[in-house]
Amino acid sequence: MIKRKLKKEEIRKDPFREFLGKAFSEIETSLEENWKAYLIGFAIVVLSVAAIYFYMEERQLKYEKNLLLVSEILEISDAPIMAKDNPDRQKYLNSGMKVYLSEEEKSEELNKKINEFMAGGPNKNQKSIVLMVKAADLAKKKSYDESLKILEEISKNSPFKVSALLLKAKIYEIQSDYSKEENVYKEISTLEAKDLPKPFGMEMLGEFYQKNGKKDEALKAYNEALKFLEDKKAKLKRNDNKPPETFILGNDGNQDQLETRLKEKVRELSS
Repeated sequence: MIKRKLKKEEIRKDPFREFLGKAFSEIETSLEENWKAYLIGFAIVVLSVAAIYFYMEERQLKYEKNLLLVSEILEISDAPIMAKDNPDRQKYLNSGMKVYLSEEEKSEELNKKINEFMAGGPNKNQKSIVLMVKAADLAKKKSYDESLKILEEISKNSPFKVSALLLKAKIYEIQSDYSKEENVYKEISTLEAKDLPKPFGMEMLGEFYQKNGKKDEALKAYNEALKFLEDKKAKLKRNDNKPPETFILGNDGNQDQLETRLKEKVRELSS
């Protein structure tokens, strides 16, 4: 197990070290007079500190076990479905990769692992990852209401909010619920997330309107995304005293590529 080495300032502030240091100091000054009492007291202190560190060690082991389960759940989720006579099936198995005969078999093992994981008391981020996998599995099985219930929980306060909203939008599209799908894309367009910078969300909203024949609304969304990019470039120019040719908008999104794509869409709708 890899353990993080404490920094000097952390060592100085470590309450367990401070407590032990104080205990040693007090024992040293009066050991001769009360050696029996202090010997018992010292043993209690050492045992107490040992118990605390043992508890911390157990928590670390539990965290690592949960990480292994998350990894296995993701592997199952990504595993292919192949018939017995598929020549590639044995290649997958020989390489140690998972492969299933049917979606039912895959889903059964997936849910078994998810239940095992949930019983282990996972932390918030780990739980969000696994709930996303569960929601996607439910959506595949057309259990949309159950999937949406999970996605609603994730999208409230989670680092996977964007992923949850995108899956919600897809489900509403399948259900032909235009109004709810629109509301999801409107919410996405207002986000400024690491995995989805704001102009990309605006572009998604425009694509939603364009797909549904709402030309004016699509143009408005695309133009707002372009203005956002222009304003950001102008701000960088003021700060750096030189106009950057490109700048990265998170998620490896390139300024020039996005601008070019948006302008093409505006021209297409304006012609």
